[in-house]
Amino acid sequence: MKNNDRISSGEILEKKEKKGCMIVAVVLGCILTAIVAGAVWIGLELCLHADVVGTWANMGQVDKALFMYSMSHGCYPPQQDMESLLETLGLKDSDFQKVWLTDIKSAEYHAPPGAVKVPDVSQDPILTIRVRQHVFGGNQLYILRRDGSGITVNEASLTPAVGW
Repeated sequence: MKNNDRISSGEILEKKEKKGCMIVAVVLGCILTAIVAGAVWIGLELCLHADVVGTWANMGQVDKALFMYSMSHGCYPPQQDMESLLETLGLKDSDFQKVWLTDIKSAEYHAPPGAVKVPDVSQDPILTIRVRQHVFGGNQLYILRRDGSGITVNEASLTPAVGW
């Protein structure tokens, strides 16, 4: 037998200690990765939530301007794209809260059909915009009604309606 074929008990313990340290390092690495991933996910959710709240506030700003327009003109503005509507209402980009993902100009205006008498408290939609409320969630449709209420609807559950 050669001297290098014999393994002393000290070397066996040393190999077991190295193996144990490696296992502990891998486990700690996995735990730290999970903690960091969770923190990033929560941070993104909070940023997204702030963006959605800002978008709702911006939609409320447009709704107020639409109400003021309808009070002074006796009717809602005619159907037009959002950029033209904002110009018609006299709203500028500086009038809105800064948001990260959603541009107010991506909203859709749904002019009431025919002559609508003011005040109109119908639940027909006046403004809609697509928002994402969760990082890993799908788009949802935020509907602002003429009565001033707002609802969020999952786009997958929507059925096509006349006039939308």
